[in-house]
Amino acid sequence: MSIPSVITDLSTNTASNSPLGTDLVGSPATVDDFFRSAFKITRDESLLKSWEIRGNATTYVSGTTFTMPADQTGFFVGGRRLKAAGASTIYGVVVSSSYNGSVTTATILPDSGALDASLSNVQLGIDPLSVSVILTGVYYSKSGGELLGNMSLSNRDIAQFKNIYAFAEYDNGNSGSAKTIDFANGQNQKITLTGDAALTISPAPGVGHYQLKVIQDATGGRVPTFIGVSGASWINSATQPAFNTATIGVTILTFFWGGLAYIVGLQKVGAT
Repeated sequence: MSIPSVITDLSTNTASNSPLGTDLVGSPATVDDFFRSAFKITRDESLLKSWEIRGNATTYVSGTTFTMPADQTGFFVGGRRLKAAGASTIYGVVVSSSYNGSVTTATILPDSGALDASLSNVQLGIDPLSVSVILTGVYYSKSGGELLGNMSLSNRDIAQFKNIYAFAEYDNGNSGSAKTIDFANGQNQKITLTGDAALTISPAPGVGHYQLKVIQDATGGRVPTFIGVSGASWINSATQPAFNTATIGVTILTFFWGGLAYIVGLQKVGAT
């Protein structure tokens, strides 16, 4: 018997077959409903190729969110392509998924359109050629584009880059008598001392080097003290070193955050 070149869609034939185990498998009219369903699933999978049908019962939550029973976070991972069927079929990418012990909630970024309340089925892309990272609502082209959200490389390297530029030097404004410096606002920051200020340095958002430019006002002579930086953390000094206290004098502080504490270096600009 030769192997057929196509899989016949037996689901289109009559469903009034004999119970399983009592008929002869031959023409479609004598194939059990059980086998008919199995053939349909096999045929659908063969024709789709680029999409994985997981059979999850999906519940609409919003235009970008739906839920499924059990823990599906291992399948609905960030960056994976998907196709969602509802009043219309939309394509998109998984942004994230989380499991609360009962259901998995998936958040997606549609290429266009949105999920609707008639959502009935979500399929995942399995063809490597169909899995693309989507950053701006469309495919991120090789020639560049604008990154509209945070990107995590999950402990992977960035290699052979030429330059990395900061967006801006974050301005904390005037210090007053107290101010909190949060490097989550930017890796390079500045502040103008308008008094003997207590500067609280919040834990950094990640391991790395950070910089704070401290500027005296037109009066000068302002002396800051730091909260969140121990006296033993200063490079080449057992205590906090002296700042440039001249009017409009500038001092550059470099911070290294290793995950638990800061190590700080101080350099006075135009002064010894």
